[in-house]
Amino acid sequence: KNTTRTKSEATCKSSVHGTEKREIIKLSVLKNCFDDPRSIAEVLADRTHSSVVHVIGRKIVLYRPAKEEKNRKIILP
Repeated sequence: KNTTRTKSEATCKSSVHGTEKREIIKLSVLKNCFDDPRSIAEVLADRTHSSVVHVIGRKIVLYRPAKEEKNRKIILP
């Protein structure tokens, strides 16, 4: 079994759960990960149907509006 893929799928699922409640989620790429944080951010954004806000160093910030209007805390112009 490919553990990288399993961990990636688990990360995506937890990211989706986090963005449903918070709209913005901040992730850190571990130091022992040799993949480019920008490419990881793009893959996560694609899989979670969110947008990459920014990537600084190993920190990734994603945004996805809440499904329900009443739960939206961030209003974009």
